[in-house]
Amino acid sequence: MATIRKRTWRSGGETKTAWVADYFDQSRKRHLKTFKRERQAKDWLITALHEVKEGTHTPESRSITVAEACEIWLAKAELEGRERATLVQYRSHADLHIKPSRIGGEKLARLTTPAVEQFRDDMLRSCSRALARKVLTSLKSAIKEAKRRGLVAQNAALEVRIDGDKRNEKKLAVGRGIPSKAEVKAILSRAEGRWRPLFVTAAFSGMRASELRGLPWSAVDLAKNVMQVRQRADRWGTIGAPKSRDSVR
Repeated sequence: MATIRKRTWRSGGETKTAWVADYFDQSRKRHLKTFKRERQAKDWLITALHEVKEGTHTPESRSITVAEACEIWLAKAELEGRERATLVQYRSHADLHIKPSRIGGEKLARLTTPAVEQFRDDMLRSCSRALARKVLTSLKSAIKEAKRRGLVAQNAALEVRIDGDKRNEKKLAVGRGIPSKAEVKAILSRAEGRWRPLFVTAAFSGMRASELRGLPWSAVDLAKNVMQVRQRADRWGTIGAPKSRDSVR
């Protein structure tokens, strides 16, 4: 059974009014939620009762915050064995952008799509579009994991997007995004010692930086002029498999 009742009391010589939604969740536990207006209470209760029927309702008293959801998501990523560089990136998204924001301390049960849209707008004003998109993706992933664990009924960030800035996107061009032949020649003319083979390999093989770091002598056949890409090394020197199946070449 669910009801909405009017509550009146006096404070500081004034009569004050509130509307209380009284309901039971799917575990038959009673909960109360207070609103300033009757319409707000009715609208909220309709949504809550639907979630109770679906078995997905999360009372605010049991809800975790966005910051806590980030920690759960980060712990899962670490247990899954994500690469160290990926974990560092995820951690920076959470600690530097999501947690300190106005939604960081908000409970997931109270988080709304408009609030996430405001977070997106704040990010776009304070950092690059590319970084804002990555942080928003991390936020979505954190809430998705919380929802998977039954800690929230819906992902309020799911429909929030940051589209690519196609108008200002520029294709790679020789001399701008890619060194010209003359520039490559100038670089190699000054490269000496242990750096020369690195620059030569980078310029003529198209290997990623991580693949260059992880290239062992056993993968180089000077007689056949062939190199095999079969492993990579991250910025800390940890050896791992190439980025994808197609990267083995």
